[in-house]
Amino acid sequence: MIISYLLQKHLNTHSFASLHGHTISITCSDLNKTWYISFEEKIHVVDSTAATVDVTITSTIAGFIRHAIHKDHAAVHIAGNIHVAQLLQQSFDNLDIDWEEEISKYTGDVIAHQGMRILKNIHATEIPNMLQEYIQEEIKLLPTKVEVADFLTEIDHMRNRVERLQRRIEQHASNT
Repeated sequence: MIISYLLQKHLNTHSFASLHGHTISITCSDLNKTWYISFEEKIHVVDSTAATVDVTITSTIAGFIRHAIHKDHAAVHIAGNIHVAQLLQQSFDNLDIDWEEEISKYTGDVIAHQGMRILKNIHATEIPNMLQEYIQEEIKLLPTKVEVADFLTEIDHMRNRVERLQRRIEQHASNT
């Protein structure tokens, strides 16, 4: 997983030692997805855990991007054990990830450079709209509000038809 790889590569030994034995959860509210990171001999990133979570980090995709690129601490919500949260914040502040270099491994230098230039210049309020449009219109991962409304209307119509059918069956049963 990319998160695990980046943390393994960029988290220094001192920060790793201070977080040993702790577990954090990272929730992306846009995706309604939570990942758990446990700091043991290695860093493990999993979808679920039985371990006690020490710190919870919650944000949107745009918030995580603002925090990663601009170190915007207000873009993420951190809750839980204050001491562990401080250690975690120091560890993340000490991360020196060359995002352009990491992205270039998957896209090539030109695309990575242009992409990072665009991300740095985009006003923070534009990112959620762009991501929402991409996720809904381009890759069709999430439905639009209109699609959800249509679906809910169809469910209501189906429920009404089922209720009418049930009443007819009950009337037929009582007449026989």
